[in-house]
This record gives sequence, structure tokens and C-alpha cells, in this order.
Amino acid sequence: MSHASPRTHIQYGDSGLGPFISRDLVQFQSGEIGVLSEAGEGCTFFFYIKVTRGNPQGTELPIYARTIVPGNLMRRTSGSSGRLSPSLAAAEKPVGSGLTSGISTPKCARTPETCRLRGYNILVVEDNLVNQNVVRKQLQKLGCETYVANHGLEALEKVMQSKLYMKAVSDAYDLSVVLMDVEMPVMDGLKAAGEIRKLEAEGSLVGRIPIIAITANARPEQIKQMKEAGIDEVLNKPFRVPELVNKLEQVLERG
Repeated sequence: MSHASPRTHIQYGDSGLGPFISRDLVQFQSGEIGVLSEAGEGCTFFFYIKVTRGNPQGTELPIYARTIVPGNLMRRTSGSSGRLSPSLAAAEKPVGSGLTSGISTPKCARTPETCRLRGYNILVVEDNLVNQNVVRKQLQKLGCETYVANHGLEALEKVMQSKLYMKAVSDAYDLSVVLMDVEMPVMDGLKAAGEIRKLEAEGSLVGRIPIIAITANARPEQIKQMKEAGIDEVLNKPFRVPELVNKLEQVLERG
């Protein structure tokens, strides 16, 4: 797997939820995904899925199309030498269910009645619709009510449609926290956060709404810039659900 150009996010918006999206796609096809990670060396992702055997009509697949297989098939050897055949040489470790633990659903997501986030209302601001949907589903599993915006300008509109807005209409909704992507088209997350803080300073909003930035760019100087824009916490992409839960609990406890 390789990353896009470092400037891709400027035009198309940020990403970082690849592991969660990949897991959902693989599990949808009754498969499993795994990762091997070594500090300073990087990660290797691999997967297998269940498929129906087709009719190749005598066409031989290239060797690299057959290298990733379930662990029990790796016992196949070449002749009587006891060595792995060349087509299996790249699959030195089996794909097992334990390898997906790094992107598993947290306990409180499986039992939302015991999760402290149950009942909170969260606005997810994310221009990537796949990422948006993944985060929204995870929050719903935690028992949260969710709303979405595709960029910063929509986020401002959503905030002004909530009960926090002094001129809110009768059918306005509750809003507890904003999860804000940073790199977005139309209006980025920093600009949107600053505009929300301006509304609060003007007295147009009741109280102060917590804002958590979600970004893959979290160097110290970038975090400082986010804090100056009015963002309360920063969550690094890619993240695990327990890390998201921890950040949400932190800002909600501050009240």
C-alpha cells in the first residue's frame, strides 16, 4: 500500500481511515484482514476473501496472484525437499483472526448501555464520504446520535441549526461535540473552528462547544496552530476507536 502525493489532501481533502474502511470491505466479502507492524520499519497489510471458483478456460494465473493464502495451505511443499513452493514463498505467516485486533470494536461499542458516551450528540465534519460513514457508524455503536457536514461551511450551518444557536428554530437539535477534519475543500477545519469561536464570543451561541480536530498532520507547530484557532483536542489519523472515545470523554468532562 502506498500513500498519495503529500499535496493530494489540499485539493481533495484529508484521509487516514484506510484500515477501518479496508476491514469493512474485506469482512463484507466474508474475509479477514491482518497487519504486521514493526517500529521504524513500517506496516505490511494482507487479506483473504471467499470467492467463487471461476472458469479460467486454461488461463494460468501469474505466480503473484496466488501468493496470499490461508495458513493451512502453506504446508504445501515442492517435491520431497520439504521447502515451500515458490508460489507460497511470499506467504511466510498465516492470516489469522488475531491480527485484526488492532482495528477491533471497543467493548463499550458492543455494550452501548454501559458506555459513558451514550446519548451524546456529535457533529462529524468530513469531506470524504467513506471516512464520514465509518466514523458515524462507530459513534452510533457507542450509543451516540450523529450528524454530518461535508466541509467547514456546512459545519457552521449545522451549528446554527442546533439548540446552541440563540436564534434556533423550534425543531433544533442538541449538539455536544464537533469532530472536525482539518483539510477540506470550501472551508477548512481551522477556519470553521475560528468562525464557531467568533459566534460564541459575539453571544450568538450558548456556552462553548468542544471541537476535536481529526488530522494526519499533527506536528507540534501544527497542533499549536489548531489550538490558536480554537480547537480543544487533536486526534491523529489513523486512530483506533478507544482513542476517539478517550478524546471525547476528555472534552465532555471539561463540560
